Amino acid sequence: DSDLDTIIDGYLDLEMVEFTLHEVLLASVSQVMIKSNAKSIQIVHDAAE
Repeated sequence: DSDLDTIIDGYLDLEMVEFTLHEVLLASVSQVMIKSNAKSIQIVHDAAE
């Protein structure tokens, strides 16, 4: 079964995972910057650790 099938069936196992918000934000900004650079759009980010 795919993950989508389990969601549609109404059953999904979740697990607790430690993370830092800073790492999540950096990963998100990095993904956006790839596309924005291709379109000559500048992304400015300043997030404290």
